[in-house]
Amino acid sequence: MADGGWVAVQRKIQKSFVWANPFVLKLWLLCLFKASHDGNRFLFNGEEIQVDRGQFVTGRVALAKDYNVGARGEHQLSPTSINRWMNKFRELGMVDISATARYSVVTVINYDLYQSSGQLADTSRTSSGHLADTINNANNANNANKRDSQHPRKREYADGSPELIEATYLWEKIKSNNPEHRKPNLQPWANDIRKMHEIDKRPFDKIHRMIDW
Repeated sequence: MADGGWVAVQRKIQKSFVWANPFVLKLWLLCLFKASHDGNRFLFNGEEIQVDRGQFVTGRVALAKDYNVGARGEHQLSPTSINRWMNKFRELGMVDISATARYSVVTVINYDLYQSSGQLADTSRTSSGHLADTINNANNANNANKRDSQHPRKREYADGSPELIEATYLWEKIKSNNPEHRKPNLQPWANDIRKMHEIDKRPFDKIHRMIDW
């Protein structure tokens, strides 16, 4: 785990189950911190292991040791508890774990999707590069708004359109968590999906994976 750098955390983590438990939230953040940004080779228990972007190598004892550094006794977790929560992460599709008798390679699912979006560029980029991106994004948004204002008639998305398909998929995910939630008008949602695709240049498959996450 590198001492410097940063990771991106989505605000919607506040609606995730990890937010309700500070111990679990800390473990999830530790996974994000330990995941390799570029892929590398690590020495673990005397063995050199290759990991790809979004992966890290560990064991339940080693992960517990990293977790408990600097924590008081009541704030520490045992290797057994660490292992139980890591398996929960795997069941929920947050990580994949490939275990051997000596170590485990943990893969953070969708790491590349959330750690390399347009505004989460490489830290080596200059401030002028960030400014250029901001200006371009603003211009794209203004152009899209101008096109919409020139065509005030509301867009209608057919049932088979990718925009409405993804909007419906998002609604189904929400309904699975709250069956009593009243169904909204999905046309504005589909229009937001279109803007994500056209303005933010996100392919529909990435939007789909984002909804899954």
